[in-house]
Formats: sequence, structure tokens, C-alpha cells
Amino acid sequence: MGDVGMFSREWTKGDSVWSIGGVHSTGVGILFCFKEIRVEDVFVIDQGRAIGADITWGTRKLRVIVVYGPQSPAERTNLFTSVEPFLVTNRQVFKPEHG
Repeated sequence: MGDVGMFSREWTKGDSVWSIGGVHSTGVGILFCFKEIRVEDVFVIDQGRAIGADITWGTRKLRVIVVYGPQSPAERTNLFTSVEPFLVTNRQVFKPEHG
């Protein structure tokens, strides 16, 4: 929990949510750049690999899913299969690109 607290304090542009991996310096997070975004719920799909958040941005109710995929094709297939049930929602779902 120490890393999550540190990461959250360092990100000052808005809310952030995290899923820390099992190995030092691994994991995945979602950084929101607008203070108007309110995180309603956070769900870990695969610890350190895939995380999602239900958010409200103004009147819009959205679901954000971020995936940090493994290198192996078989592991990627398994991970994306585990993401699939989280796509079924009454919210608009999007997966932001990272750079």
C-alpha cells in the first residue's frame, strides 16, 4: 500500500487508481487529468495487469479499462478473455491509449 499512497500523492492533476503487480515496480494505473472526474468504483480484473474504473464526468457515466498485456500470445489471450465480462455494462466503455 506504500507505493499506491506515494503514487497517488505524486499525481496531482486528478484522481488515480492502481493495481500493483507482484514484482517490484510492476503494475498498472489509471491517471485522470481532470478534477471534474469522479471515480465511483474501481475493479481489478487481473492484479498488476488489468484494472477498471466506473467514473462520472459531468453527466456522462463511463467505464475505463486499462490493460498492460503480457508478452506471450497465450497469456494475452487469457488476459483479454478475463476482460470481456467487464465490457458488459450500461456505461460507455473505453480503453485509453498510453504513450
